[in-house]
Amino acid sequence: MLAVASDFARIIGIEYDRELHELAEKNLAHFMPIHAPNQALELYCLDAAAYELPVMPAVIFIYNSFGAKVIAQVLGRIRQSLATHPRDLWIIYCYPLNANGFDESNFLKLEVATADYRIYRAS
Repeated sequence: MLAVASDFARIIGIEYDRELHELAEKNLAHFMPIHAPNQALELYCLDAAAYELPVMPAVIFIYNSFGAKVIAQVLGRIRQSLATHPRDLWIIYCYPLNANGFDESNFLKLEVATADYRIYRAS
């Protein structure tokens, strides 16, 4: 909902679990017509490590969704995407219990760090 309020050109939601994906669809069906009837929003039920990022500037929001193994895979996809199509990219990682992969990456710069979230920018 925060992304909708921020007026991004395109919002993409990815959920691995079918039940959580369906819940997101239901929530947005109630929210979108009232608060953002013209907002471009796409929801996918799939493995985030297999998702190919759009070739445009982006903000990626992660809510402590993955363990270290999946984070490594997701970071690999992001690194590959940026190498092929350099662009401005930010990552907001809420409740960063597995932040080591982000902190140790050679293509992300830690911009803000608190106990509740970290913000990285691709460099």
